[in-house]
Amino acid sequence: MLIAENIKPTLQGVEAVDALLEANPETPSYMIGVQENKITRVPLMEAVAMVCLYLNLLESHIHGDFLDTSRSKSDRGEGF
Repeated sequence: MLIAENIKPTLQGVEAVDALLEANPETPSYMIGVQENKITRVPLMEAVAMVCLYLNLLESHIHGDFLDTSRSKSDRGEGF
């Protein structure tokens, strides 16, 4: 599995180079990432907007249960 873990960053790098080679002055900047195990391009401003939305949700305590550290390990499951 180590080989597969090393290939993904390389594929992301290849995608980033491809995005640069295809770019022109009107092309938006992209964030190269992985979604559903596939290398994807997301417009950078869209990615920033998603992060800001998530942070706003956290600040407004919509995810309050997620941030509750008072629960015991057994309440949260084995992964914690």
